[in-house]
Amino acid sequence: PPDIDALYEKHYAANRIRELRGGIMVGLVLYSTFNFTSIVLLPDVLTFSVLCRTLGLLPVGLFILWAVKVVSAKQRERLLFGGMTLAYAFPVMFLQISDAEHAFYSFSELILTMAFGNMLLCLRFRYALLFTAIALAATLLVIWFNAPSVLRFPFATQIVTSCVFTLYANYNAEMRRCQKFLDVYLAESRAEALEVSRRHLLDLSRTDALTGLPNRRRLEEVAAKMFASGEDVSVMMIDLDHFKEFNDILGHPAGDDCLRLVADQMQLQLRGMDGICARYGGEEFSIIVSGLNELSTVRLARLLVTSVEALGIPHPGRGDGISVVTVSIGVAPGCATKGGSLDCGLTVADRALYSAKSRGRNGYCLSTGECFRIPTCA
Repeated sequence: PPDIDALYEKHYAANRIRELRGGIMVGLVLYSTFNFTSIVLLPDVLTFSVLCRTLGLLPVGLFILWAVKVVSAKQRERLLFGGMTLAYAFPVMFLQISDAEHAFYSFSELILTMAFGNMLLCLRFRYALLFTAIALAATLLVIWFNAPSVLRFPFATQIVTSCVFTLYANYNAEMRRCQKFLDVYLAESRAEALEVSRRHLLDLSRTDALTGLPNRRRLEEVAAKMFASGEDVSVMMIDLDHFKEFNDILGHPAGDDCLRLVADQMQLQLRGMDGICARYGGEEFSIIVSGLNELSTVRLARLLVTSVEALGIPHPGRGDGISVVTVSIGVAPGCATKGGSLDCGLTVADRALYSAKSRGRNGYCLSTGECFRIPTCA
């Protein structure tokens, strides 16, 4: 297919060009030696044959030698096809116009030229097929009209078998080339697919299926890097107030919707910060932020409390005069600067959360003992 062919060209163009340039140089040298055989075999067209090879094919060959480095892959293969067709056309023409007694002894030039194009240069098979068909047709015409009648069958047999032999060799070489690359391509594709699946499974193992937030495992991975950085790291534990009553009255599907809405809101408030919000378990969430001083951390906690209340999610099961879903937050600011760890931060924040809930909920408490309850508008 064209897309895979283009991928092959991208990976192996340099090798193809290097092999072609070496083959073309060898071919030009050996092709020029036919000038010496023409002295004996084609004396009547000797001057013309030398001029054609020297002033005709040699400049064309040198041009192709240069051009294969700079043209596109398609143009490169077309140039090779054109050059080989020209290289074959000259000896066919010499046979056609020569009346020398031993002219048909130069017939081997045709076979060697065909072998060079199909087997050494390895024309791409579609071009090899076209080149061979043109060469065979031209040669059979010359044999029919110029060869002695007694030699027509032997020469025709030789050129036909040469065409079949070199074309078959070209086909096998092309098949091996393509199959080798396809094997590599398919192996790499399978490896890439496995890697994508591995990453997907890894993402799933780090993500809470309900809310789409990172889960506790991912929280621990990120926290380890944050605490190792030496910057200010603050930990928050967040709990939905009276969530059991919410589920009991409205049902678990409504509870799931509520958790998703709250999770989205907390993610929104963390946007642009160096922090992570994770579902810790049940209706509990945990936030870790880096680079915030204590005052900024307190402001974030207050913003989280007010933004969740502002969602206005109805909560018909509360008995504290509040009719919407709210959260309570325990805040442990600056844990890393005090030589703490995630476990330590979570423990401290959890104690502060307990204080926030015992002080009336819909608020936040700091690990220092300061508590703030948000006046409700509901």
